[in-house]
Amino acid sequence: MQNYLDFDAFLREAEKQMMKIRVLGKEYEVKPELPALIPMKLARAQEGMSEEETVRMYLQSADAIFGKEAIDEMCEKGLTTPELAELVKQTVALIRGEEPEESGGEVLMDDAGHVAMRKAPGKK
Repeated sequence: MQNYLDFDAFLREAEKQMMKIRVLGKEYEVKPELPALIPMKLARAQEGMSEEETVRMYLQSADAIFGKEAIDEMCEKGLTTPELAELVKQTVALIRGEEPEESGGEVLMDDAGHVAMRKAPGKK
């Protein structure tokens, strides 16, 4: 019986199976599993959060999924708060194996099955 677990090897293997999501013309890689922070935040959101707390939850979730640098880059390119919230919702749905929904023209799926976000209609 082996009494050693190399969990780092498991994590390295998971890194090989990254999902690609295109946002404002750039592809970002995300893990195909939700960070533990996300379900925890979603469970708490169901307990009745204020609008401010909900926005904070989406921002923290976005950082957990994409990383702070990637989110900063998206925001610098003009991603709005509602679009960021939609990006988080659609990415969580994709990771869970659900079909991303078309929402005001913001979410597109390319032929390779990658999610591509674009600005809402009417935005420059």
